[in-house]
Amino acid sequence: MEDYDLYEGRHPALIEDALFEKAQRIRKENYVGPKVKKQYELANPFAGVMVCAECGKPIGRKVSSKNHPNPPRVACTNPHHCSNRSAGFALVETEILNALRSWLDGYKIKLDTVGFAEDIADCQRQLERIEAEREKLKAQLDRAYTLVEQGVYSLEVFRERHDKLTGELAQLQEQQDTAEQSLRQFEADESTQQEIIPQTETLLASYDELTVQERNELLKTILYKIEYYRGEDGIVSIDLYPRLPKA
Repeated sequence: MEDYDLYEGRHPALIEDALFEKAQRIRKENYVGPKVKKQYELANPFAGVMVCAECGKPIGRKVSSKNHPNPPRVACTNPHHCSNRSAGFALVETEILNALRSWLDGYKIKLDTVGFAEDIADCQRQLERIEAEREKLKAQLDRAYTLVEQGVYSLEVFRERHDKLTGELAQLQEQQDTAEQSLRQFEADESTQQEIIPQTETLLASYDELTVQERNELLKTILYKIEYYRGEDGIVSIDLYPRLPKA
């Protein structure tokens, strides 16, 4: 039931109540909801990922007309203000997959030799040291309060001692915040590494069997962006920006 109030009108009705109610009932029965444009199947697996290395605009997939059929190409969507040249889509697709494969092989070797376990252990040891120093300073501060209450410390000596200890505690807090932030980052990087490397391997191993939509979704989980450039020499340059941690 609609959420509104009805009031008697001040003027004679233009149509009878029964006719109005009938019209409203027919209107509700025939209502089919808002019209939705037909959804087109995604044709560009790099949509929303590949951008122009020169101007930063998206790189689109261009198809020829029916009267002059040619293989699809990739081109900057800002052609009037950018000199980045277009290239065949198949060539660019191959270059991107080769670049991704080469990057992944090198990155896995780097992880095998570096990893994050040592960094995580260093952060944990640093946090333990900070906590031990904090407890020591707190004990010294408590003793300062006791000594001033017993009359051993004058107020002036107590204030000096208090300011020094609280200042050192503040410095320790800053060190702790930094160490905890680094620890969270290393732990997140290790988790990201465990998730994205298999996704990248899946994409490369089954690329031909995946739909364009599936390719696009996987690429977006693996890469922040792909930069494309082709200059006057005709050489296609591809730069990848993975969502993988920096070791």
